[in-house]
Amino acid sequence: MSERTMRIRSIILLLAILLFLGPFASAARHGRRTGLPYQEAGLTQRQAAAILLDRFAFGARPGEIDRVVAQGLEDWLEEQLSGNRPDHELVRRLAPLKTLTLSGREIATTYPGPGMVRAQATREGVIARNDPPTDRAETRQKLQTFAQHKGYRPQRELTEELMTQKLLRAVYSENQLTEVLVDFWYNHFNVSITNNRARPFVLSYERDAIRPHVLGDFRALLHATAKHPAMLLYLDNAQSTASDGTTTTMSQTTKRPGNQSPIRGGMPRREGSQTKEEPSKGRPSLQQRGINENYARELMELHTLGVDGGYTQQDVIEVARVFTGWTLLLPGPRRERLQKHLTRANGLGFAEDGDFLFRADTHDATQKIILGVADDDERPSAPVREGSTVTMPTSGLRGAKNLPASQARVSKTSTNRPLRSSFAERLARASKP
Repeated sequence: MSERTMRIRSIILLLAILLFLGPFASAARHGRRTGLPYQEAGLTQRQAAAILLDRFAFGARPGEIDRVVAQGLEDWLEEQLSGNRPDHELVRRLAPLKTLTLSGREIATTYPGPGMVRAQATREGVIARNDPPTDRAETRQKLQTFAQHKGYRPQRELTEELMTQKLLRAVYSENQLTEVLVDFWYNHFNVSITNNRARPFVLSYERDAIRPHVLGDFRALLHATAKHPAMLLYLDNAQSTASDGTTTTMSQTTKRPGNQSPIRGGMPRREGSQTKEEPSKGRPSLQQRGINENYARELMELHTLGVDGGYTQQDVIEVARVFTGWTLLLPGPRRERLQKHLTRANGLGFAEDGDFLFRADTHDATQKIILGVADDDERPSAPVREGSTVTMPTSGLRGAKNLPASQARVSKTSTNRPLRSSFAERLARASKP
């Protein structure tokens, strides 16, 4: 099934849920209890229960229609909307899957891609940089021995546990609506396990960026997916930088021309660059500086506005400039050295949050105009005090007080003058037919 087909099916599912829940949700907001309108539709209670289980779950399990009827359709649906029914059987069945309890960093460190293993083995002299074709079998054996010695596990094990936990949750979870929505939002903010760089982070992406927000706030979900290593790598935003000669956050802070980082040793490049990977649209080489539009285009075309959402190619470019400098701290031996450099760079605008890294030396600090709304405040040391209209506020980041205004918002809201139309409002208006 194509990615486009999956997205269409997901949208149809969400519309069905919203139409079915409309009267029920409206009454709940006004503090009054109402019954589901199945009788008006000519349905019996059992037929309505079957429809509930078909649309808000992965279908009826043996005897489940009777259980929903006995509990009461409204009570069952309210429990599903809370998402906190006990899941003892599911917990028992998930227990053998060790990857589920590992942090994202531990997963990426334990299950490195073949390119990272090869690059590390080359640096340590285990294999030559360019092995003759006749020595490939011997090279593979050396790499397998090297990986075992380092304690690395094959990525197929990680992929198998990712798929296994999804199936177990769909079959055994008592919080079926949560699982349906996790599947829906994962398809909406899709990353693929076929991408060599993103693959080690996909399990933590679903667990940490998608799952906690499916019954919550869309903006929080959008922000969590934008910052996660899987998305940063899959759509290449980790490589998106201000073009040469562009004013950056750090150059504004230091008053130095250009965007050359003064940090000794610079920033780490992606490990494993020797291996061939799934080609990405328009991906620049590691030596090349400049914006990458992939994430910005997906954000507007698929994640928010839609393909006919009223934006232009220039809007895509402007949004891409907003996200320059959004990258990650890759696991591995270079991470600790890099964090020491970041400590010395305190006050220059760098900020980190887990595996997420904001690079002040690669963020485009010049004005952006998106959907006709200009960001006209680019003070490099301004505190992040105004709401983000492209992503969530960055006040939770270490070092965020040094971030530029553009990284926190695109259209400015200020207490010193009348409130202007926010970017979110502009998006809403542009998406109307």
